[in-house]
This record gives sequence, structure tokens and C-alpha cells, in this order.
Amino acid sequence: MSREAADRGWTAGGRLRVLQSGHNGGFGAGNNAALRVPTDRPCDLVLIVNSDAFLEPDTIARMRAHMLTHPAIGLLGCRVVGEHGNHHTTHFRFPTAASELEDAARTGPISRLLARHVVTMPMPPVAAPVDWAAGAALMIRRDVLDAIGGFDEAYFLYFEETDLCLRAARRWPTHYLPDARVMHIGSVSTGMREWTLPPDYWFASREHYFRKNHGRAYAVAAVLAHLAGLTVRRLRAIRREDQTMPKGQARA
Repeated sequence: MSREAADRGWTAGGRLRVLQSGHNGGFGAGNNAALRVPTDRPCDLVLIVNSDAFLEPDTIARMRAHMLTHPAIGLLGCRVVGEHGNHHTTHFRFPTAASELEDAARTGPISRLLARHVVTMPMPPVAAPVDWAAGAALMIRRDVLDAIGGFDEAYFLYFEETDLCLRAARRWPTHYLPDARVMHIGSVSTGMREWTLPPDYWFASREHYFRKNHGRAYAVAAVLAHLAGLTVRRLRAIRREDQTMPKGQARA
């Protein structure tokens, strides 16, 4: 990467610096490695961008203008779209044990009962506060990073930006700006589209998030809530299968 950047002239005049961390510690660790490098000029805002995300020409300017106009905001997410312009959900509530039950069950009555715990929020039509925004493109005040210590490197992938927004939320809210757009070629880095089950590091990140922020007992409760939701979903699937099976036909 360093040689390619130099060959293309990107490193000329100090416009781009390519850093080698020496190991693959995951998303948060990689960003922390860059954030720790001293800069010649003071930096009030930092933009975290995924390797498979591409900014529109005015995205940085729009996000910067919003942060400067609203100095109380600590972090700012933007609208993320796919290759064909389809909207990607990147505006969320913080996960809870109740949201684990709802997400696993995926049934109307439970979703309606736990509506205020559903992690995915409706997309705000204008700039508005959210609990957390996805790290595909996330602008953060340098003061916030200095105060909360950057990303928790115990997360390899997933939940690291959720944790960051939660730690910041005690003093600085996160906003979502739909007028700024990023194209994200989803899951190229992780291969999520081909997952049949999430990898071990996804489960490890989820467990760490709940245990760190809510305690060991709550982390256990979140797992039990998820298992209960899966049980509900499987029972509904069995019931649908029974209802569609012709009378008198035995199930194999």
C-alpha cells in the first residue's frame, strides 16, 4: 500500500501518510494506531472511514459544517447507501437485553411490545440525535477521543463504534446527518454476505459489550433473552409448517 500510494503521487507534499501498525488488531486498534500519531497541525475533527466506503465530493464539507454549527455534538454519522443507491440502515439505539429478545424472535406481538427497544431506528428525515451510528463514516471531535480514550481494542470487529458512542453519550451526543452520503460496498472486508452464522469474534464482541457496560449478570441475561427469542421463532416456524401440511400427512 505504501509503494502504491507513492507511485500514484498521493504522498507528495504530505497529503497522505500510510502507516503500518505491525499487526492486525481489528478496526478499533487500526484506527487508534493512526490517531496516536502526532500531527504537524492541530486537528479538531477526525473522520473514520471504512476501507470499503467511498465519500461523495461534499460529504466531508457537510459533516464538518454540521459539527461546527452544533458544538455540543460529539460524533456524527451520515447516510450510507449501497452500490445501487439503496439505503443502508446505520442509525441505531443502544442494544439491550430486550432488544436481544426482539431481534431473535422477530415476531409482530413481541416487536410491538418492545418497539422502543428495537435497535434499528427509522431514518431521521433531517439531522437528529441517535444513540449510535455505524462506523462506515463517523466524524468525531478530537476532544471526545482524548477524553474517552479512543476505541476499546478488546473488540476485534463489531460493537466497537457502539461502545465508543455509549462512552461518549454521557457528555456528548451522537447525531445522524442524512444530507451527507457515503457509498458502502457492504461487507467486502468481512464477507458478511456469505455468513451462515456470525464468526466467533462477533459473539465475543457482543459479550464484551454487555459485560463491560452493564455487568456480567446483565450479559448473561442478554444471552438468555436471545435464546428465548430464538425459541419463539422456531416454535412459530414449526406451527406454520403444521398449518401448511395436508391433514393426515405425517411429518418425516
